[in-house]
Amino acid sequence: MVNPMNLLLNQIKPLLTCSAVEKGAIQCGYCTPGMIMSAKNLLDTNANPTEQEIRKGISGNLCRCTGYQKIFEAIKSIPNTQENK
Repeated sequence: MVNPMNLLLNQIKPLLTCSAVEKGAIQCGYCTPGMIMSAKNLLDTNANPTEQEIRKGISGNLCRCTGYQKIFEAIKSIPNTQENK
């Protein structure tokens, strides 16, 4: 039987490993799950979002540490490939 959680983890792996960690967008971990899920949703609908679209896409999440700039940079740096779908 296919585990849906494994499928989801495989889909968000590039978001976490290639961008969020490398860009320093993860600090305390409080907002990480919501930011990654919001970023995944945003990139599924818009593979090349502007900073304004990123701001809107993650607007439901509160980050207490990064000041959001590193999060914007991490999302923007994700390659525009089918791997992120």
